[in-house]
Amino acid sequence: MTAYRATLFFVLLSFCALTTVSAQRRGISSRRIAEQATLQRILDPTSYDSRINPGGNNTNGPVEITVQIYTRAIYKIDDANNELGLQITMRQQWNDPRLVYNSRVGSDDLKYVTVQDLSKIWRADIFVANAKEENLHDFNKPNAFARIYPNGDILLSERVSLSIFCPMNLKNFPFDSQTCKIRLASYSSVNTDIVLTWRADDPLQASPDLNIQEFILTSFETDRCDANTTTGTYSCIVSYFHFQRTRLYYLVHIFIPCLMLSIVAYLVFWLEPSNLIPRLIISLASLFVAAIQISNFNKDLPKASQTKAVDNYTGTALTFVFVTLIETIVVYSLSRGEASDDPSKNGGTSPDDPEAENLKTEAEGGDAQKKTSKFRARNVRNYLSGIRRRSSRIDVLFRILYPIIFALFALVYVLVYAM
Repeated sequence: MTAYRATLFFVLLSFCALTTVSAQRRGISSRRIAEQATLQRILDPTSYDSRINPGGNNTNGPVEITVQIYTRAIYKIDDANNELGLQITMRQQWNDPRLVYNSRVGSDDLKYVTVQDLSKIWRADIFVANAKEENLHDFNKPNAFARIYPNGDILLSERVSLSIFCPMNLKNFPFDSQTCKIRLASYSSVNTDIVLTWRADDPLQASPDLNIQEFILTSFETDRCDANTTTGTYSCIVSYFHFQRTRLYYLVHIFIPCLMLSIVAYLVFWLEPSNLIPRLIISLASLFVAAIQISNFNKDLPKASQTKAVDNYTGTALTFVFVTLIETIVVYSLSRGEASDDPSKNGGTSPDDPEAENLKTEAEGGDAQKKTSKFRARNVRNYLSGIRRRSSRIDVLFRILYPIIFALFALVYVLVYAM
C-alpha cells in the first residue's frame, strides 16, 4: 500500500510539472504570436510609411528626440593625430502617434514590442558632426534594436564605435587637461522638423571599468550647439568629456633622470681644475646621455606648434649639463696660466688649500680670538676674494650658484605648470 501511494504521488507530481511547463510554453508562444500580430498591424505598409516624419512635415510641430549616451570603452586618445576613439551605446527616444496600439492582446499584456529590422520604422538622420569614422557593430546581427511601447514611444538603441576629431592643446604637456566633444545633429531636417534634446536624468553615463591609457576621465557635461546655415537652422547637441593626463610615467622616465644627470654633472665643480680628463669624462658623459635620452623620448611625443612644458624642463636641464662642460674648459685654461705664474717655481710656496692660506695669514696678523671673530664675520664675497686662484674661485662660485639656480627653476616650473 505504501509503495502504491508513493507511485501515485510521483505520477501526480510529474503531471503537474508537465502541465506547468506546457502552460508556460503556451504563454510564451501566445505572447510571441501577439507581438508578431501587433507588429504586422502597426507596421503595415498600407497604413504606415517609414519615410515620413511622425510630425507630418511640421503640420503638428517638430519631433522631439531625447538622446542618452552610455560610454562602454575609451580605447584611444591619440595626441599626435588629435583623435579620440571610443565605443558607445546611443539611445534615442521619440513618439510616433502612428504606432499606438492596444497593449492588451487577448489574454496577453504587452509592455512593448521589439523591432530588429530598423528599416521598417522612421528614424531621424542623426550623425556625429565631428567624427572621422563611425562603425555600427554587427557580429551576428546588427547591434541595434527598437522597442515600441503602447503609447507610441520608441526607444532606439545602437552600439557604435567612433573615431572623433579632438583638437588638443599641448602647451602644458604632460601636466595638461584635454576636452573632447561629441556633436550630434540632424543632417537634413531643420529644427522645425526635428529637435534634439538630452535626456533629463543621466544624459551621459560611463562604464565603471573604463581603463584609459595615460588619462583619467574626470567629468563630462552636455550642452546645445544649434547651427545656422544657408539651408536653415539645424538642431544640435554636444557632450564634453574632460580628461586629466597622468604624470607618473613622465616623472619616472624624464623628470627624475634629467635631475639625476644634472646632479652628476654638478660633481665636476668639486674636482681640481687641473684634473681635466675626469672632469671632461663626467661632463661629456652626462651631456651625451641626456641628449640621447631626450631625443629618444621626443620621438614618442606628439608634435606641436608651440613649446611644451616638458620641452622647457628638458631644455633647461640639458643647458645646465652643457654649462658644466664650458666651465670645465674655462677653469682648466685659467689653471694652466696660473700654474705658469706659480711662485713655487721661483723658490716660493703655494698652499694647497686657499682657505688654509687665508687662515695662516690671519694667524700671523693677530691673536686667536681676533682671528676667529674675523673669520666668522667674513661673507661670501670676502671668502671668494680671499681665494687667490681665479680658477678655484670660479669653481667655488659654481658650487654655490648651480644648485640654487636649478632649485629656483624647479620651484617656478612646478608653480607654473604642475600646480
